[in-house]
Amino acid sequence: MKDIFKLAIFVFLLFSIALPIKAQGNVATSTPSKQTRQEVTQNADEAQGTAVREANSERIENKAATQAARLTEMKKNNVRKHYTRMGYRLQAAINRLETLITRIQSRITKIEEADEDIDTTEISNELEEAKLSLANIENMMIAEAKDKMEEMANSEEPQESFQDLKETILEIKQEIIDVHQTLVKLIGDIKGLRVAEGL
Repeated sequence: MKDIFKLAIFVFLLFSIALPIKAQGNVATSTPSKQTRQEVTQNADEAQGTAVREANSERIENKAATQAARLTEMKKNNVRKHYTRMGYRLQAAINRLETLITRIQSRITKIEEADEDIDTTEISNELEEAKLSLANIENMMIAEAKDKMEEMANSEEPQESFQDLKETILEIKQEIIDVHQTLVKLIGDIKGLRVAEGL
């Protein structure tokens, strides 16, 4: 019985010492698997986060591009409307100058009918030059401005086209102002003829 008792104690001690060592071995082998699972989970989270960030960044870029295109189109429409109004205004100024030329011609005709001794050839020549200048403005410059406006609307770089259009419009304005000044001078010359006639 003593031997059985000793054997039982020996088995008990063997199991009590061996089990904790085996348990420590299991803990040691299970820890790397937990770390591996954590790393895999973390890598998956990072990959998913990267994909989400890329998708968001792509969506934002698309939205920005769409807004930029919409803004560019709105700017083009605003510029087109502005220069369309400018075209109407310039055409109205040209029509007023044509009316003024017609009236000046009528006055010159009346002066010549009233007194054939008065020399109106210089005034008539200047009036013809003003007429030709006005016709040039109406035919060539306004057509050129319309072409440049369409070019600007369809251009990839509207800033450069806009500058060209702006310069053309300013040239047209200056030509109209020059014709107007010539006509004002002619009216003064006609009044001078009328005053000389009264003396």
